[in-house]
Amino acid sequence: MDSCCCALACFSDSRAHEVRQKELEKDLTGPLPNTARRCTDVLWLSVYILFWIGMIIIAGISFSEGNYRRLLFGIDSWGNVCDYDNSRLVNDSNSGLDLSGRKYLYYRDPSDKNAAKICVPECPNVLTATGEPTVKDCNAGPARTQCQELYHVCLTDIGPYTVHPASATSMATTAADSANDGCPPDVYDSSDKIGLRRCAPNSDLKKSGFGGLVGSFYDRVDDAGEELQKIFSDFAESAKIILLASVGALMMSFFLIILLYCLTGVIVYTLVFMSVVAMVGLTAFLGKQWTDLRNEYNDTPEPERISRDKQNVQIFLGLFIASLLFTLIMIFIIVAMRKRISQSIALFKEASRAARGIPSVYLTPFLTWGCLAFTFAWWFWVLLYLATVWDSSLGPDGHYEWSIRDGVGHMWWYYLFGLFWAANFILACEEFVVSFAVVTWYFAASRKTFKSPLFKAIYAVTRFHLGSMALGSLLVAIVQFIRAVLMYLKERMDDNTSKVAKFILKCVLCCLWCAEHCIKYINKVAYVETAIYGYSFCKAARQGFSLLLDNLPLVATVNGMAGLVLFIMKLLVVTTAGILSLSVLRQDENLHYYGLVVFVICFFAYAIADAFFDVYKLTIDALLVCFCEDKTRNNGQDKPYHMSKNLLKFMEKNAVTRKETLETDA
Repeated sequence: MDSCCCALACFSDSRAHEVRQKELEKDLTGPLPNTARRCTDVLWLSVYILFWIGMIIIAGISFSEGNYRRLLFGIDSWGNVCDYDNSRLVNDSNSGLDLSGRKYLYYRDPSDKNAAKICVPECPNVLTATGEPTVKDCNAGPARTQCQELYHVCLTDIGPYTVHPASATSMATTAADSANDGCPPDVYDSSDKIGLRRCAPNSDLKKSGFGGLVGSFYDRVDDAGEELQKIFSDFAESAKIILLASVGALMMSFFLIILLYCLTGVIVYTLVFMSVVAMVGLTAFLGKQWTDLRNEYNDTPEPERISRDKQNVQIFLGLFIASLLFTLIMIFIIVAMRKRISQSIALFKEASRAARGIPSVYLTPFLTWGCLAFTFAWWFWVLLYLATVWDSSLGPDGHYEWSIRDGVGHMWWYYLFGLFWAANFILACEEFVVSFAVVTWYFAASRKTFKSPLFKAIYAVTRFHLGSMALGSLLVAIVQFIRAVLMYLKERMDDNTSKVAKFILKCVLCCLWCAEHCIKYINKVAYVETAIYGYSFCKAARQGFSLLLDNLPLVATVNGMAGLVLFIMKLLVVTTAGILSLSVLRQDENLHYYGLVVFVICFFAYAIADAFFDVYKLTIDALLVCFCEDKTRNNGQDKPYHMSKNLLKFMEKNAVTRKETLETDA
């Protein structure tokens, strides 16, 4: 692939690349063209490739040594997978049988988890004359013949299984089974409840003794089987509504992004006003509560006063003071940063204009979903095989026993880290592609004739910057992996664990959560710097971090406003989808639980809105970096700004406008 062999040509034009970068830093006229770029962070791309080689090796071991059917289809007492042509695992004539057509696992004695389990073509249907589930004796005459030929629950030469003498070294059945020609004492009515291919007893005589893991599970889902069928039928009945609601959520998300261009100022100032009113109202409420409690406490005779009332007065006084201080600080910040709020509104409008100018970037969520879906499917598929890499042996009762092979646990942790790294690598590529497209649009000579740079962005990241994406995603993956390990340890803590240790662990998890989000934001800025200058990741992150510090008030204002506005936009999409789907589904009398269907629709609507507004947020972040770089590198005189007229009016008074094409285009 072009992206894998780019290292061969990475250093051939290194000098020219550095010269072009320095020229661009002195005179920022637009992003570094692809013809002048070179590969960045090749070492980390090599590390990423080597890591994936390790993932592929583990997958090969899993596919060759494991068998996912052991989990999904069930295994009998000799390690055979039901409905499968097996190879011999242990030294027993009942191991390695061809059980094709025998789909269901039957527990010969549900009251004993160590009793033999065999694979049968169908779960035995044992009913009384009135159709009630019952149990039949297998001890003699026609009953034994039925157990052998009709129900297939006997270990006889008629079927694939054989019965061992009671004195055999490898004893696969109990002495009672052997004395009864391999048949169990009885056979019970059973069925596969929810498609797990396990025969669970329907008779109350056997249900109470159905032991082991599967038994306890079936005890829980037995009554829920009918409800699950109703739920699945509801989803099948309302599939079209779910699809239409998802498409509607997608269209509404894009419409709101365009609408923000016209209503950004109204929305932002309304939210600011409502926030101030809410805080003033909360402060007034807390002040009134404190006054009422204080007067009530003072009016109470001193002998009748209790300490709890005094504590309530002090608590509400503290809350009132804290709310008052927070309100005053918030009002002060709003007044002091009113110019920054105006700049934020201008950036929001510019992001909406970018959405209209480069609508192709809103295809990136579909590409990202596809790549993530493939990654998760691959990871889950390998994990199914990896979980069945077992060491096999015969137990004291002659039955198959297994244990997880040594080293599999380390492979699992390796694959978990690989999932974090691969998922964040895909997201990093999406962020770079969006940033590259926005940067190209921002510095375009004429936006009226602007052509989508989506394919150029994909080429740039795959040809030159996969190493930077690997390094940036590695940092996030390390923090996420540490959090996962600590959360696993937190769940393993019992009541005897020190409260101090639990508190410290929670604090560490909180710090890691903050660190993860900080790294993610710095990564986004670094990808924009790489899109502009072609920097390596570390240099781009250093340059981006310095730029953030120099423009910290604007960055804080834009991110705060963007978070609030986009959250309300997402909430609007989800609420609209929920209300409309509820009004339609509640009229369908064939649905049993339409509320659950509405919940699923709301979940899909949120996922769609979150993906599209995340692209919008990436657009805002990229425009913010471009804006800061533009006003830092250029002066508006001999080095004209590249920003639009909407942004230019918030600059210094000595700023001059750009070229006539951009002037009329804005």
